[in-house]
Amino acid sequence: MENIIRFIDSDIIPLVNIIRSFQEISGEIKHENRTKTRQYFEKLIISLNVLVTLYPECKSVVKSFNDDFNNFNLFNFNSFFFTSNIASNYLTPLNNEYSFFIGVVKSQNSLPPRGNFLECFMTYREEPLSNNILYSEYPHPQNICSSSKLIAGSKGILSGNCVVFFPENIFSNINLEKQEYALFFFNKFKKIYKEISIPNTQKIIINWDIDSLYLSDKEFYDARCAWGYLHDYFHHQGPKPFNTNIKLKMNWFVGLLEEVKCDCQVIIECFRNKCIPYRNEIIEFIIFDRMFRYPFQEDNIVNFDSGTGFFLFNFLIENGAITKTGSVYEINKPKLIQNIVKLVEKILNIEKNEDENIIKKQSKSLVCKYIDVKEENNKKIITNVKNFKILLDSKVNVENYITNYNFSKENLHY
Repeated sequence: MENIIRFIDSDIIPLVNIIRSFQEISGEIKHENRTKTRQYFEKLIISLNVLVTLYPECKSVVKSFNDDFNNFNLFNFNSFFFTSNIASNYLTPLNNEYSFFIGVVKSQNSLPPRGNFLECFMTYREEPLSNNILYSEYPHPQNICSSSKLIAGSKGILSGNCVVFFPENIFSNINLEKQEYALFFFNKFKKIYKEISIPNTQKIIINWDIDSLYLSDKEFYDARCAWGYLHDYFHHQGPKPFNTNIKLKMNWFVGLLEEVKCDCQVIIECFRNKCIPYRNEIIEFIIFDRMFRYPFQEDNIVNFDSGTGFFLFNFLIENGAITKTGSVYEINKPKLIQNIVKLVEKILNIEKNEDENIIKKQSKSLVCKYIDVKEENNKKIITNVKNFKILLDSKVNVENYITNYNFSKENLHY
C-alpha cells in the first residue's frame, strides 16, 4: 500500500492540483490555459490507468471518471453536472479498508476560492473500538457515518478545515433521494481544534478548565469519531430524519436548525449518559468548535456553518447561558444544558408539522430571531450577527483570530 500511496502523491495529486489551478470559480477554463489543461488531463488519465493496475479496487471509480471525461466539455467543468457517473458509483470503504476518489466536488470549509473543483483523495476507514458501546446504546438505523483517516488529498481536500465528504458535495445533476454515506477525515481534527478552536476559545471564555487539551493523538481521533457517530445518529432520528427528507433539510434555514439540533442532542446525551466515551471532551469539542471556530471563517457572512455558530451563541447569550464580563464571557453549565434542551424541543416541535412549507416558514422565523439573513443572487448572507457582533468588533476582533488551517501532508497523523 505504501507504493500505491506514493504513486498517488507523486503522479496523480500534482496533476489534479495543476488542473484545478486553471479552473475559475465559474467552472470555466481561461482560453490561454486550455491547451495546457488538455495536456495535463491526458497525463492524468494515463496515471489513473496505471493506478488501476497497482490498486484494482479503484477500477470502478477510475472508469466512472474516464466516462465523465469522455463526455464532458473539457473547458467548462460545469458540464460535469450533466455527466457525473462518479456520483452514482463511488462507495465509501468498509472498516479497515482504503478508498480512492476523483471527481468534481465542492469541499466544505476548505481554503478559498470555493467552488466546484477537480479533487481527489485516498482515505483509510478506521472505526475505533471505543465506539462499540455507542453501537449498542444508540443503534444507528443505517450507520452511514464512516470515520476515516485522510492519507493523501488534492488541495481542496487537504487544505483548510475540510473534514467531511458527502454525496451532495459531488457536482452532479443526480437527484438524491437519501444520503448514502457520510465520510469524515477525522485525523485532521486535532490540528484544527488545538490551533484554531482552543486559542479562539481561550480569548473569549473564562472559568472553564478545558479537559480536551490533554488528549493524545489516538484519543483525539477516537473522541472525534464518537461525536461524529452520535451526530449522525441524531440526523436519523425525530419526526423528519435527514436521510429521508434531504430536499427539505437542504433548505438553508431548516438545515441550519438541523445541524444545531443534532449537536445539541449529542451534548444532552453526554451530560446524561456516563457510558459515552470522552463525553466531557465531546461537549467541549461541540461548544468550542461550533461557536468559536465556525463563525471566524474568512467567508463567515455567507458560510452556512458560521451561521450555526452565530445562531447558537446568540441563542445562549439571550437566554442567560452565556454572560459577558468585561471583554470576556462565561458559560453557565446548568443553564447551558437547560437552554439546549429547550432549543431542541423548539426545533422538534417545528418538525412535527406535516406541511413542509410551514416547517420552512417556522424555521426561518426561529433562525431570524437570533441572526439577520438576506438573500442575494440565490445566496444567503448574514447581515447582522447581533450579540456575536460584540466579538467581531471588540478589541480582540476577527483579524486576531485564527480562521483556517493550511494543512500539508506532514500534518496528517495516521
